[in-house]
Amino acid sequence: MYAEFLQMNYDVSEAGDGVAALQSIEQRMPDVVVTDLALPRMDGFELVSTIRKQEHTADIPVIALSGYSGPEYDERTRTAGTTMVLMKPCMPDALLEAINTVLAGRTAGGAA
Repeated sequence: MYAEFLQMNYDVSEAGDGVAALQSIEQRMPDVVVTDLALPRMDGFELVSTIRKQEHTADIPVIALSGYSGPEYDERTRTAGTTMVLMKPCMPDALLEAINTVLAGRTAGGAA
């Protein structure tokens, strides 16, 4: 659903799980990563943490979509290094606005 909507404005790449997402990120070096936190094989928390640990991907903004709520999940997303978290259900327009916000911060030289 999100990919079709975002393809109107961006070049979008999809992955079926966290391991495939990490491989795609390393090959494509995207401007921003949007991930669900509930992924098979490598969950979104581990994906974000791995992105942050690798020098060549550490600065890529990461927007996480989450159905998780509560202080323990807030702490996990901060610790992993997510740039922004959007709660599900998330309207496509809200995701597009979040992407534009983090990209604007990145191109302006600010911390995304």
